[in-house]
Amino acid sequence: MFDYRNSQTRIQMGLLFGAVIVSLLLMGCGTKASKVYQVGILGVPSFPDATTGFKVKMTELGYIEGENIVYDEYLIRTQRRKSSINSSRMKWI
Repeated sequence: MFDYRNSQTRIQMGLLFGAVIVSLLLMGCGTKASKVYQVGILGVPSFPDATTGFKVKMTELGYIEGENIVYDEYLIRTQRRKSSINSSRMKWI
């Protein structure tokens, strides 16, 4: 099929082999999907500012809610009835 003794054929095969290797290596160099972290927050209804402060600091550090971080918020039931804080997105345990 190919005469490998011919120097021109060797050069062509070497270039083809090199191009295949380079293309395989460059396939992984595209934009990588950013990792989304999932953080669970276990809070007490009497200290809602702690959760808010944590989220504010995480935002200052570059973690944007919904883009690269997701919060799972849980409240601990400390009394028989739920507190009057805004807990529409929080789960009670």
